[in-house]
Amino acid sequence: MVRAIASRPALGRFPSADYADLLKTGTLKAAPQGLNQVFTATTGSDANEKAYKAACIWKGTREPQPSKPIHQFDVPAFDWLVAPLPQFQYPLDQFATENAAEEKRCLEETELVLDEANDTVAAVVIEPVQAGGSDNHASPAFFRGLRALNKRKSVLTIADEVQTGVGATGKFWAHEHWNLPSPPDMVTFPKTAQAAGFSSATLVYGLTSRTGSSNTWVGDLVRALLFKAIYGEIEKHGLVEQTARIGSHLYRELEALADKYPQNVLNPRGKDRGTFIAWDCPRREEVLGQAKSKGVNMGGSGDAAIRLRPMLVFERHHADIFLDVLEGVFKWLS
Repeated sequence: MVRAIASRPALGRFPSADYADLLKTGTLKAAPQGLNQVFTATTGSDANEKAYKAACIWKGTREPQPSKPIHQFDVPAFDWLVAPLPQFQYPLDQFATENAAEEKRCLEETELVLDEANDTVAAVVIEPVQAGGSDNHASPAFFRGLRALNKRKSVLTIADEVQTGVGATGKFWAHEHWNLPSPPDMVTFPKTAQAAGFSSATLVYGLTSRTGSSNTWVGDLVRALLFKAIYGEIEKHGLVEQTARIGSHLYRELEALADKYPQNVLNPRGKDRGTFIAWDCPRREEVLGQAKSKGVNMGGSGDAAIRLRPMLVFERHHADIFLDVLEGVFKWLS
């Protein structure tokens, strides 16, 4: 570790002698099932950009392209196509029919976007939970339908797990909740790993490595060491399973608070997704401020949502402290 800190290797060209073994015993051990290659990066946005570049390289091998996929040379700008994510109505059990129709509409709209693009799309990128915009969810059936659509259209599927990966949803990778017949083509990984990059199958990664998707650092040896240690602790202490259990308890109690304080807990979401829980609150800023004054730190997302992002070492007694404080804040607001 001291050597890695004192003399950072340029992993893109001159990796340390033990780097391959470090990846095999750390980052690749944690990789999603079926994705046996990894490209390391420095940040979440860097990981996503490299995954997009790999997808474009893959697309370019299938048909002639005017650009060379080499760092800093002839990388084209392009228009981003956007397809809708389902907007659920809550509670889910009361709006099952409406939400299924909404997911069907979104898949049909996505197919229309792909068809109108006339075979110019390399990949569809989607978060298992749209975490930057109020924690928006979709069902496993929707994601399976999207994966099937992408395969039918010869388009790669990239699961952006920069925010959802490494256990917070009660699975190590949130896309495991989708129960796909085959894994996404690429999975970008995240802040909580203290590292970054993307995992892929041999086909996609092999094309990337041969055609020059690189930079000076290509990740950070120190961060790879940290991720290996983090993964070891997660496995040793069963922290993903613990997060699933604590999340179930949290969600049940949040639903109870929604019954008692319906004006402050609207649209609770994240059931069976570990502690990746959120709800809408019209008086969000007051709730966040009061909670912080009592020693509880929460964050907002979107226009009105409050979301929870506790550490994996968050245990039952921590959850109960949080719930007591939260109810106290709601009583104060009343």
